[in-house]
Amino acid sequence: MNDKFQKRNSTDKREDKVEFIEAGERKTHDHDIETKPDQVHHLDEDIQCSSDSDKFPANDILDVVVEDTKSATSKVSDDPVVEILKLLQDKADKLKLESDENVPLTVMDFAGQFAFYTTHQTFLTERAIYLLVSNISEQVTDTVKDDCYFDADGIQLCKVYELVEVWLNSIHSCSPNPEADFPPVILVGTHVDKIPQVIPYSLLEKLNQEGTVNIESREELDLFLRFQHDIGNILYFGTKELKEQIMLDPQWLIHALRTLITAEDFILKRVKKPTVIRKWREFSKTGKLTQELIDAIWTKEEHKEILDNKDHILPLMEKLNIITRPRSYSEDQMEVKVENYFLAPCMLRQTTPKEIISPDPHPEIENSPVLCCVFIEKFLPSPIFHRLIASCLSHWPIAEKKSENLIFCGCCVFDVDPCQKLTLYLRGHVIFARVSKMSLEKKTPDSKVCIYVKKCIDENLLNIIGCLSQKLMFEWYIQCPKTERDLLDGIFSMSQLQASKQLFCTFHDKGHIVVPQDLLKFWVEDKKTQGEDEGDIAFLFTDILDRIPTECDLGRLSMKIGKEFFVLGLHLGLSSANIEQIRLDHLHTVTQCLMILVKWKLESGDKATFRNLEMAFRSAYIDIDILTTITASGECASCLPPRMLDMQVDESHLNQLCNGIGKEYVHLGVELGVPVSRIEQIRIGWPNDVSRQCFEIMNEWKQTKAMQATFRNLELAVRHVGIDPSILRQCFS
Repeated sequence: MNDKFQKRNSTDKREDKVEFIEAGERKTHDHDIETKPDQVHHLDEDIQCSSDSDKFPANDILDVVVEDTKSATSKVSDDPVVEILKLLQDKADKLKLESDENVPLTVMDFAGQFAFYTTHQTFLTERAIYLLVSNISEQVTDTVKDDCYFDADGIQLCKVYELVEVWLNSIHSCSPNPEADFPPVILVGTHVDKIPQVIPYSLLEKLNQEGTVNIESREELDLFLRFQHDIGNILYFGTKELKEQIMLDPQWLIHALRTLITAEDFILKRVKKPTVIRKWREFSKTGKLTQELIDAIWTKEEHKEILDNKDHILPLMEKLNIITRPRSYSEDQMEVKVENYFLAPCMLRQTTPKEIISPDPHPEIENSPVLCCVFIEKFLPSPIFHRLIASCLSHWPIAEKKSENLIFCGCCVFDVDPCQKLTLYLRGHVIFARVSKMSLEKKTPDSKVCIYVKKCIDENLLNIIGCLSQKLMFEWYIQCPKTERDLLDGIFSMSQLQASKQLFCTFHDKGHIVVPQDLLKFWVEDKKTQGEDEGDIAFLFTDILDRIPTECDLGRLSMKIGKEFFVLGLHLGLSSANIEQIRLDHLHTVTQCLMILVKWKLESGDKATFRNLEMAFRSAYIDIDILTTITASGECASCLPPRMLDMQVDESHLNQLCNGIGKEYVHLGVELGVPVSRIEQIRIGWPNDVSRQCFEIMNEWKQTKAMQATFRNLELAVRHVGIDPSILRQCFS
């Protein structure tokens, strides 16, 4: 074992040497933490390193540091010994060093200009940790203002990345083994606060093209950005409105938001003008956010960058449903216009008047039964309702009474059309919705309007929840007409109503009969409630409702669902990020749908039943007749001679079939009983060779099923996935 890595007793003293190197007029720094030959010890006494293969444990000594500084030098260079000692002490604490062990440091700080480059060589050694510091607010292609003289070409003006390469090469030239990972170099970025917080997508594409390691396509770049968004490093939304801007620091957005969406104590500390304070207090009461108030708060010098990015921040706040531009009818009620101010439902403090939630009977107003969205876990974070209100405000104008907007804390009234209003309010973990119609003939609300309202609420809730990490599930109920509208009891589930012709309501002092059709006709399309098909479906599936579908069942269903698979995935509890990832990983819609169903099954465990799948179908407005595909027998006349049906399939047959199967090969594998996890392994193993993937999947079936891998079973599977069974004949041509 090399003596420089010998294991020492725990009582030995340890000493490190740190050097700082400044490079160029821009004060870009290199920091070199160096230890002398007789002073190198491990922080972890259990580690032993050989000179041939083991590497100096740099990651166990010091983490990468990205400094945020407002000065021309980093925090490390302000007091380097203290900062490095703190970092090493933190590591020592994590590694549980003995309390009597010391880690003394020797620090060297080199000037970085080229004139000093020759003197540096005397001190460079393999037994060191280097901090290579660069001003990351500059472009890597910027020219450094320092004259360099490397060779016979004389004076050279180097770019930032070229000088970084010079230092890296100089440092690693100290190592006797070119393949070794030491001496370790830690890249440190300074001037983070000077980096633009919002950059255009086009700039990122340009930087990607200029880099040495490129992301090959725009689709892969989008995937990279979405991944960074999901883990919290950046904010990037792939929508048409926001796709062209990337926010580098989510914390910066949090700071921007709290300058507006904040408590009064904070606004009083930051704002001194009485007129601005008065406008903000009006905003905190009514939720009305004007452009004048935004500019008044963001014109302060400390918020200059926020104001410069106003045109990106405000649309982003709209995307997050924190604020929204309300709609209103024109004076003749013939057109809907967008107001020039914002509403922030989360700021509303005014209590909802009781007559809004529980109106007295009116001779010219008829109300629908109250629709109830009940959250299963009996908990609903209020911000989700605030976002729902903001989203609905982008659909319908806000109703008015005596020129006052009917929007309150936990409640809002919308003009769905000039004669019909929607009242949406929150109580506990239940969202209530009621449509009211004004008519001299006392006509009931239009069922088409009610169904459209339910669909909008449903889709908006799913989109809001899908963007969050919280797994919140909800079910639809309808309230008994005799229940007082400010109570949480007296509600029937949709499935309960759809399965019965009449129910006995026991929620009141006097029990009474409820006719489900009288309630369902407002909120569910007639074809789902009045036809005979519904009863037939329920009868067919009574014996399997609580069964967990197989992957083969899911494969058959996925071929029938179509483009509604995205909404179905949201109803099944998958996040929009998960669904987007599946869409990127798989090209074909049918395969995307299959993978969504498989992911739901894996995540839901014993709750992944046909009963819950049927509920999701109904919520996503997908024809539940599709569920009958799982019972299809597939029995029909064979296209092969009888003598060949029970013949076993061999590898030569598979080679002949692979080119003719096409994009349905994944579904064919599932139908043949190959696990989806194994199919995914095969796809990863041969990512660009579809024919080879098909062969390996079918060969997996052949090897697993052995004697059952016959042409009879293969033909049944081929028919189920919609492949022309005549392709099997080429095996005998």
